[in-house]
Amino acid sequence: MCRFKQLRAKIWSVSELERVTREFYRFVASGDYAAVLTLLAEDVVWTIPGPSVVPYSGTYRGKAAVVEFFRILAANEDLQSFTPEAFIVDEPGGVVCVLGSENAVAITTGKAFSARWAEVFHMNGGRITKFEEYIDTFALAAAYSAGT
Repeated sequence: MCRFKQLRAKIWSVSELERVTREFYRFVASGDYAAVLTLLAEDVVWTIPGPSVVPYSGTYRGKAAVVEFFRILAANEDLQSFTPEAFIVDEPGGVVCVLGSENAVAITTGKAFSARWAEVFHMNGGRITKFEEYIDTFALAAAYSAGT
């Protein structure tokens, strides 16, 4: 019986990787980008896929570049909702995959879009070393494209 309690406690406890990832989302939601930077490795690689019509798509290397990503994102997108829904943790691999959804408006065109996404965080030593987003790039391109 005592052994079962220990096992159950371990299963339901939040891993360090998940804690860091949840802190990341909390800091971003509150606009505390200085705190976000404390979670990043110096040589972090940040990848947002998409066509060139999406102003913030591309790969950003290093903390300063990630700050630039958030600046470009804020200048171009009015985020209506952004909801992390599920956290999938690979503790031995140092990876957290977060599934979620968002609703936003492309500021330059005024077009709204909704998309589901998966964001993958790779970590080492309690710091995010690599970030990859997988999102409906067709929805983003349609929102950022001129015309109907």
